[in-house]
Amino acid sequence: MSTEQTLALWDQELRHGHLRIRDGDGGKTIEVAGLTLTSAFNPVYSRAHDRPVGHRASIRVVSTDGKAIEARAELERRDALGRSAALAPALHMSNYRIQVAEPGWLMLSVQPVAVAQSSLWPPLPQDLFSSTLYAPKDIVLEVPVDASSVAQIEDFTRYHQALGFLVAISDFGRHHADIAAVWQIRPDLVNIPLRAVQASAKRNHGRALSALCKVLHESGVMVALHGIDDKSDLEIALHTEADLFEGTHARLAGETPLEYARREATTEPRTALEDALEAIARGRTFESACEHLLNTAGVLRCYLLDASGTQIADNLSPVGLHSDPRYWPLANAIGASWAHRAYFRSAAAHPGQVIRTGPYFSLPDGCHCLTLSIARDVGGQSLVLCCDLAEAETG
Repeated sequence: MSTEQTLALWDQELRHGHLRIRDGDGGKTIEVAGLTLTSAFNPVYSRAHDRPVGHRASIRVVSTDGKAIEARAELERRDALGRSAALAPALHMSNYRIQVAEPGWLMLSVQPVAVAQSSLWPPLPQDLFSSTLYAPKDIVLEVPVDASSVAQIEDFTRYHQALGFLVAISDFGRHHADIAAVWQIRPDLVNIPLRAVQASAKRNHGRALSALCKVLHESGVMVALHGIDDKSDLEIALHTEADLFEGTHARLAGETPLEYARREATTEPRTALEDALEAIARGRTFESACEHLLNTAGVLRCYLLDASGTQIADNLSPVGLHSDPRYWPLANAIGASWAHRAYFRSAAAHPGQVIRTGPYFSLPDGCHCLTLSIARDVGGQSLVLCCDLAEAETG
């Protein structure tokens, strides 16, 4: 959208919406219906870096006496947000560099009307790009997954990616979770509201969410989880392959993902696993070294891998525990290669540290479990001792 189109749109909103734009020490504000609208910027953390790499822009509404307005019914009654929607990108772009000390990506929501009407592309005030404030690479345009038809969103995405913008599909999974649409649109980022899939995530310990994130990741897009607002949300999020976290509990509090996973490992099986590998290193047989581990609550089986991820001894299970007979063709695991499993790769890369996976589908009995693993050099060869835990015992 050209500068002239932007100004015309502003003039239309100001004329028909009775809006006023004001400059202040903290940036621009919009006044409408007795309310003052300002920018709010919520940090979006990179899981790997555990620091903000961008901020999602939203409207913060305050009354004329400066108090925050939280009641959605009041906002809807006054319709302030709707009337100011066309001005929101310009408001946020004007305020971002002023209000955020270390800016990264500025993530801006795109109104459905701007997606459906190509005459409004790009849906941003181009005069701000003509200055030194922004380049397209600084902006992530977030398009609601149901903003328009898949073909229209695809056209919008191609056009703006060619200009240098990142394009995100937002609200994925709230009402629509069409993987085929993602494959067609090919956005740069898919944003999943955690609350939209929370009931399912809690029922199956986050397995469905983890699988969804994995498929999206393998489709070549970044994945963001929005609404990580308590410890249980963070635990669910950490069991996925999501790249970006957003919410009041989105940080790992200075810990790396590996340190967090180690701290969250069930204490008793973890200690028993370490003791078992120590006993193997002292020369005890695999069976005798694992006696205490097999008697620890929640342990389903333990097994020993060599440096290549090949299983060198049969599975050991607690007395009286039998696998599902339907899976018995998979029961003899000697010589099986688990080099592709995360529990082997992570343990081999971090000798001496107990690694904890998230829940995954296990072949011996066709159920979901998680695995603790630890690697150590024993007699000149690297060994990885693993134990599977029942999902119900993982906390």
